[in-house]
Amino acid sequence: MYRPDARTMPPDAHPETRVTAMMWARTVVMIVLAPALLLFGAAGTLRWPMAWLYLGLSVSAFAISRLIVWRVHPDLLGERGRMLDHEDMEPFDRLLALLPALVFPTLIALTAGFARRLGWQPAFGPTGEWTGVGLYVLGAALGT
Repeated sequence: MYRPDARTMPPDAHPETRVTAMMWARTVVMIVLAPALLLFGAAGTLRWPMAWLYLGLSVSAFAISRLIVWRVHPDLLGERGRMLDHEDMEPFDRLLALLPALVFPTLIALTAGFARRLGWQPAFGPTGEWTGVGLYVLGAALGT
């Protein structure tokens, strides 16, 4: 079993809220691999620069926000990682936690991928695409 040491966690972090290797593995799959597979699988191609940019921005925003949280409130990372593991959590609360975290991003990635493959999206042109990138970065910054 993975045991965090002084190099991986701040000294004031409580042992019960430390991030485990399994939590990190689950996070990598959910933040990096799953979106990439959904986007490029639905699109049927890896030749999609804006999808690569989206994945890069998403992973960067996730990493930066976690770094900020780790520096400011390290116990919060462990708590967030165990958000569905609470014994007293109501089933409806689990559903509400899973919808925005899993279902909605899955639907967005599949819709974007199939839109790319089937030519559904209107032509926004470079101005529209880069405006969208800017809004995404702004939203990620505000969400941190």
